[in-house]
Amino acid sequence: MPSTNSNSQSGKNAKHTARQAAQADIFDELIAGHQRQRRLLELLSETQGDSKDRRDLFVRLRTELDAHAEAEERALYSRMMATEDGRERARHSVHEHEQIDDILADLDQMDYSSTGWLNRFATLRDKVEHHLEEEESKVFPLASELFSNQKAREMGERFEEIHADAP
Repeated sequence: MPSTNSNSQSGKNAKHTARQAAQADIFDELIAGHQRQRRLLELLSETQGDSKDRRDLFVRLRTELDAHAEAEERALYSRMMATEDGRERARHSVHEHEQIDDILADLDQMDYSSTGWLNRFATLRDKVEHHLEEEESKVFPLASELFSNQKAREMGERFEEIHADAP
């Protein structure tokens, strides 16, 4: 009987792996956005003073974070909130998007060359990196279990449409 259990378990793992591959559309798109965000945070942290580079990179980061959050909330989190098992995790992630948006608004109003801006940017970077890690390690695996392959493909298409239309 142990071999039957082992075969059953390996069958479940194979099914899970195949399911993840079939659903990769939305998750690959989200992770690609996370990589862009990490890179922009890194580049922005290397700037100094009230420079054109700092201002341009900040605008690019804010634009990417805003477009990504809107598309993610509409394509993924709205559907997770409609499920018993996904509701709490989705609400938490949306709340983190709101916190990030508040920090971005603060930074936008501050002197880019001030120590206060640097400190607030460090807070933003920590918050964004925490959020991305949490999504990748907790939210995406949960979502991959909640939705069928077809639904995951539809969410991926919807995410791409919304992200492309964002200002």
